[in-house]
Amino acid sequence: WYKTGDLGYLDDDGNLVLAGRIKRFVKVAGEMVSLPALEAALRTQWPDTKDGKRVAVEAVERSGKKTHICVFSTCNVSVHAASKALLAAGVAAVQHPTLALPVDAVPLLGTGKVDYKTLKARLADAVVALDAADDDA
Repeated sequence: WYKTGDLGYLDDDGNLVLAGRIKRFVKVAGEMVSLPALEAALRTQWPDTKDGKRVAVEAVERSGKKTHICVFSTCNVSVHAASKALLAAGVAAVQHPTLALPVDAVPLLGTGKVDYKTLKARLADAVVALDAADDDA
């Protein structure tokens, strides 16, 4: 095998399925969290369909503030439901999402890969709104 930095797996038909990149990590409470690993665990509960991906995970790290891990889903996955699925998969609680945002469709690039730049921008907007709401409270 050639080390490309891509993450993948062999499907039931023996085809190689690319599932992400190794560089998609965030640090939470001093622990490195693999976003593709979280997606893979969540996709056991909410697998892709012929219509596309049902879940995607993105995160935003902020200096001196809480890191947010977000589950974007087309099927209204809640933080609680995602955490329950991740616990069942053996994922430590520190790696669980803090936000869940619905999407009509998981955005894709022309290559068919998830458009994480678009998801990160949407998450950044949501976090700004949360911070503003906290400031008003």
